[in-house]
Amino acid sequence: MSDFRDHKMFQKKRKLTDEELRKLAIEELNLELVKASARAEIIGASGWKPCPLKKTNKRFLQSTLKSAVRHNDREREKSLRASSDKLSRLERRQKQTHREGSSREKTTRKSGKFGERKHEFRKPDKKEKESPEKIKGG
Repeated sequence: MSDFRDHKMFQKKRKLTDEELRKLAIEELNLELVKASARAEIIGASGWKPCPLKKTNKRFLQSTLKSAVRHNDREREKSLRASSDKLSRLERRQKQTHREGSSREKTTRKSGKFGERKHEFRKPDKKEKESPEKIKGG
């Protein structure tokens, strides 16, 4: 159905007379009749009945959409803030390790991956195997 406020008579800002209102009502009823007859041709006799579905609660839908958009904006802000904080922490840590690394190189020798070794394992020197005669005769 067309919205009666869009009609050319309503575009003029004046009060409508009874005759004009009657014309608008007849026009609207004719439109409904045309639409219902088209539905009846496609669907059958049940096409004359009005739609059994209730209209959408637009106020509820609008408030739900607004709250969902606000929530998504808050989540986006939170994730941006968290990622920028993490990036700044990583940059600080990298600068700190870079400074510590350069001072260590000057004062001490380079240590291994897990720090300096306290004990060093040495392979025993290869000794000549003593023959069994020397051990027995010894």
